[in-house]
Amino acid sequence: VPRLLLCLCACVPAPRAWAAPPHAVQPRARAARWWRARHRAQLALLRHGPELLFLGDSITARWMRRGRAVWQRAYGKRRALAFAIDGDETGHLLWRLAPLSRVRDQVEVAVLMIGTNNVAREPPQDIADGIVAVVDLLHKQLPRTHVVVLAIFHAARCRASVVVPSPAPAPSPSLGCAAARASRRSTSARASSGPAAASRAP
Repeated sequence: VPRLLLCLCACVPAPRAWAAPPHAVQPRARAARWWRARHRAQLALLRHGPELLFLGDSITARWMRRGRAVWQRAYGKRRALAFAIDGDETGHLLWRLAPLSRVRDQVEVAVLMIGTNNVAREPPQDIADGIVAVVDLLHKQLPRTHVVVLAIFHAARCRASVVVPSPAPAPSPSLGCAAARASRRSTSARASSGPAAASRAP
């Protein structure tokens, strides 16, 4: 009987709560030397106490290269910093956010766009959870900061390569809804703890 029970238990699928957390919500660094060097360089810029912080991946990072002139014209006098590295996913940004508490009294607004590099290999729900995890950590590290969450751009080429099983499952929440989810969740949490800056989704 004990052996039979053991076999039956082995056949029962593990609940989601027991499973490993989705890849998108796990903080992790990248091994590349250039990535670590760029991370250190951006950490050094935090010492200047930015008032406006942009966080994300290459979509944000390239403002400092191809879009430099526009950046300077729009944000040059606002002590703005692009805290973003090409190719980053939600997990990479989660890992990079740890030192932000040192500027918790300086940053007035943080603008977040992250998740497009997760699209090729992760389901929408997991990516949305990763975005919400980033927003939650931002509120923890920068409790006085207004957080603006931008929906990621449409990824048509990635979507074309995704194999949809048959029959297709129920539609997952779109990635654009992650901003609204993060806003509702963070705003309700702040309302219960007194006046503070709330997330805003455009």
